[in-house]
Amino acid sequence: MATDIQFAPVEAAPRPRKAARRILTSREEFRAAKRVPKAKLLPFVGVLFASKPHPPSFFVRMANEYGEIVGFDIAGKPLYLVNHPDYIQHVMQTNAGNYRKSDFYYRLKAMFGDGMLVTENELWRSKRTLAQPSFRRHRFDHYCNVMAECGTNLCDVVEAETHDGQSINIVPKVMAAALNVATRTLMNCDLAEDKDRFTEIITTIMVQSEKRVWSLFELLHDLPTKARAERLQAIADFDALLYKVIKDRMEGRSTPDPAGPDMLQMLLESACPVTGEPLSLSRLRDDFLTMVLAGHETTAVSIAWCLYMLCRHPEHMATAREEVDRVLGGRKPTYEDLSELKFVKMVAQETMRLYPPFWTMSRAALADDEVRGYRIPKGATIMLCPYVMHRNPEYWPEPEKFEPYRFTPEAGADRPKHAYFPFGTGPRQCIANHFAMFEAQIMVAQMLQRFDLSLLTSKEVESEPMISLRPKQGIHFTARPRL
Repeated sequence: MATDIQFAPVEAAPRPRKAARRILTSREEFRAAKRVPKAKLLPFVGVLFASKPHPPSFFVRMANEYGEIVGFDIAGKPLYLVNHPDYIQHVMQTNAGNYRKSDFYYRLKAMFGDGMLVTENELWRSKRTLAQPSFRRHRFDHYCNVMAECGTNLCDVVEAETHDGQSINIVPKVMAAALNVATRTLMNCDLAEDKDRFTEIITTIMVQSEKRVWSLFELLHDLPTKARAERLQAIADFDALLYKVIKDRMEGRSTPDPAGPDMLQMLLESACPVTGEPLSLSRLRDDFLTMVLAGHETTAVSIAWCLYMLCRHPEHMATAREEVDRVLGGRKPTYEDLSELKFVKMVAQETMRLYPPFWTMSRAALADDEVRGYRIPKGATIMLCPYVMHRNPEYWPEPEKFEPYRFTPEAGADRPKHAYFPFGTGPRQCIANHFAMFEAQIMVAQMLQRFDLSLLTSKEVESEPMISLRPKQGIHFTARPRL
């Protein structure tokens, strides 16, 4: 029964109304701690050049060479890559009050405004408090029905475009389906007519966000260039679509979700916990841009990688399909089915180990700290990289191997909790982590239910690090309907 599904990861995080705990390190403790070993690279900009063309793989190499922590000099400031679960727990949970989002996140404000991804302290807590009811248990029966409807539409599109044996790039198709899920569940609207323009907008924003985050000179991105004009146009087009949805609801031209108030309706009826005033149009815009843009992008990419990994491992494909046929018997999946789709969930978990929704996260120390005997000076940036931690051979034997059975209860019994954090952890854990996992289970199950999938080529698909890890040049399948 689906009642076996646990929602503890979200509920266990400190309540958003309460400030995160802060542990102060004494001057004596700090001085007694060891200095972090530094990577042997050119000073100032060495890491920016050495990490090309694929920063995630570079940081894996650095972790393998230097161990649990290694320092870099980036524009004259210390950056520490950590590769041990204790650091993840300390920075993101135990002593989260001593760490803020790093400057890398503030560079995203040019695109995301004051959305939940980049805000801090009381403003962030107020946003989390208002959004939390939309992701509680009583909403998921309806959400999963919407996911299944969008999954059926996805399968219909795939069948229509591959009926004569042609191949299809699954990535934009899953993007469109995940966008439909996001807009229908959060705002009770269907933006299908604008999906092609939405895809262009999202690609532009994601590509330029990644470039801005890793740029040595951020202000160069605000010079009057073609790239800046494209970014501003993409944001303006997104805003126009989003503001229309919000204004239509405010002025009665659209209605709330009949299954219960959607997030848009709840926010429109809410007051800011800090000021007591109704939420402004700009605040609604920032929150929904973050939810729709970042949320559907990361989920869609995860679903595409799931299908890719199953195609590369036919033995796991066969196991997953047998489970889907046995549990669903040809019907649409529902929330009640999710706890029985155990292997499909393990496939999604293992895929998110290798291709985490956010490949890296970072925090900046507000005061001197000490972790596992090493000094973390005030102002240092800590790089908490799921892509690296999920490949640590101490916790993941044969880390590059795709093995869903790593996530059986028995296999994970002795593994530290913070060796796996695809959605983050602690008070800033992704608010939609269950939503994303359920969507992946449902859409992967539906694709296996309807099609025999085959990759167009045996050549390995490379990942392209943006905010998420997009498949470079897409993932191309042939899809033969199952009889």
